[in-house]
Amino acid sequence: MKSGTSRSYTCLLFTPVLKEGWASKAWQASPDGVILDLEDSIPLDRKKEARTAAAEITREPGLDWFIRINSHASGIWKEDLKVALNENVVGILIPKVESSSQVKEIVDFTIKLMVKKSMSNSRPFFIPILESAKGIMNISDIAGNNKGILTLAFGAADFVRDMGFLSTPDNGAVNTVKFLIAMAARAAGLEPPHDSPYFSVDDEEGLRKEATLAKTLAYGGKHAIHPSQVKVIQDVFRVDPEDLKEARKIIEEFDRANERGIASIKVDGKMVDYPIYHRAKELTEKVEKGD
Repeated sequence: MKSGTSRSYTCLLFTPVLKEGWASKAWQASPDGVILDLEDSIPLDRKKEARTAAAEITREPGLDWFIRINSHASGIWKEDLKVALNENVVGILIPKVESSSQVKEIVDFTIKLMVKKSMSNSRPFFIPILESAKGIMNISDIAGNNKGILTLAFGAADFVRDMGFLSTPDNGAVNTVKFLIAMAARAAGLEPPHDSPYFSVDDEEGLRKEATLAKTLAYGGKHAIHPSQVKVIQDVFRVDPEDLKEARKIIEEFDRANERGIASIKVDGKMVDYPIYHRAKELTEKVEKGD
């Protein structure tokens, strides 16, 4: 999917770019997309090697490949795009974003690079990752003043380090920040944001709990760092069949009542008015477009 996509990605899987064969095997877990990381997982002396590997891996068409470039502050992100960007890269993750100008510069450079490379496809979309206090303070500007952004993402580990406090699964401060990101995405008309990865790869219960919490905070997905996490995340963010059934019943009965000039009814013992009706419509539309 390219810029302007109607699809939401509930689970993107980070995959080592320098481990031969791992990227291809990642698709066996059926993630919505695979992220090839050129940033934190790559030592400085192997960045060039990683870029070349990413370019080779993403030659395989028909798959939703993502690239996490190095941050704007690193000064080396242009080299990432020059080497790794090709027509099969559908999305670019921008880490440690702290201002809208950083995103704009990266988007503008990408467009110029695509013209230079004679890439005929539509441009990839962008996912800024918020990982610092400065980034969080500027989220409305970041989300609202840049074209080509699909959604926002939260980077918990770097945010916790930047703030200098201890994070626990029930950390209210972290959850407050997550919700601020969700509100900024919603206000800007973006897709629901992506939550940070869960780093305890053997703790399925903890992953499910954290993903469920993210869903309640209006997140649309969560990044994974191991294939075993993909199904859990997708299960959490998948629309419950019973919720869908209820939504369709609400729409049907409310539409029928509305034709008679009635805008407040009871459905299975629950009061339904326009806000509940519109929420039901959004849910069914989400399913119909394949989310």
